[in-house]
Order: sequence, then structure tokens, then C-alpha cells
Amino acid sequence: MIDISDNEDELLIELDENGTETGRGIKRSEAHRLGICHQALSLIVHNDQNKILLQKRSLNKIKNAGMWDTSVSGHCQFGETAPETISREALEEIGLKLNIQKLHLLAHFHHKETIKKDFIENQYFDIYLAQSDAEIKNVHNAEVEEIRWFSLDEIKEMMKTYEKLACKPQVFDALIKYFEN
Repeated sequence: MIDISDNEDELLIELDENGTETGRGIKRSEAHRLGICHQALSLIVHNDQNKILLQKRSLNKIKNAGMWDTSVSGHCQFGETAPETISREALEEIGLKLNIQKLHLLAHFHHKETIKKDFIENQYFDIYLAQSDAEIKNVHNAEVEEIRWFSLDEIKEMMKTYEKLACKPQVFDALIKYFEN
């Protein structure tokens, strides 16, 4: 399966194994082929009724195709800040304009996983939360199959097996903790 949406030549922010920027950029293809640590970000959008917007990943994605994931996710490009990345990705993937001053950092963690021989994820994730009641109309089909608002109870039900969720447990654990406190 080919990931038709990803630009393998985009320059990402290289990180050391402690999550500190090295000051160098690394091609996305090289980062994944060699397992070089880099910055990734996700956004979870919620509305005023505390419903959570999730995207179903495109069937053309290399990993977690057709699974429910955070509202938006992507890699931090070299020279770009985390809020700039989230803003760019939200507009590209679901057509949502964000006020980056109102982003809330929900979680930060390291994830390393070999997807296949020449595709190694080694990234520090920052998970952001944003409130929006905007109507989401523009779905980038190369990235996203579908978007849908879920209640916390529906998400908790999916968390029992994680069969339909692309995210790691720490993402949704942090989300549930945030809304239940």
C-alpha cells in the first residue's frame, strides 16, 4: 500500500533521543528509513458539548489505514513551530482555521516502532487540544476517509480494545483525564 499523501522530500525537525532539536533538518523518507528521531504533532478538536472530532485515516496510508485517529496530525517541518504545524495541518486535512493562541498542550511522549523493514517511526509527539464549533466541510481525501464527532463514552468504548483506534493509549488516556477532571 502506498501513502499517496505524504511528501517524502519534506524536511523535518531532527531531534536527539532526548527530544531536543539538533538544529538539523532531515528528509522525511530518510527519517523513517533510518529511524531518526523527529517531531510529530497531533490535534484533538472538541466542541462546546465536549464531543471529540476524530478522523478516519485514508485507506492509502502506510500505517493504521482506515482507523480512527486524532482530528489532525503531521510532522513539524524544519523551521516551523509546533503551533504553525498544527495550524497548517488543520487547514490542509479538515479545512479548519485555528487560533494558535488558544491551543492547549495535552500530552508529550516518545514513540518508537518498526512498521516494516524500511519504515521506522521514532518521534516525539506533542498532542494539542483546541475547542471549535466550526462546521467542518473540507476533508482532504488523500489523508482522511471521513470525520465524525464522538462522545467521550463512545471513545471509552473503543478504548477497550483499540481495534478501531490508530492512536496510542497515552493519547486517549490524557484526553479522558482532561475532560473528567
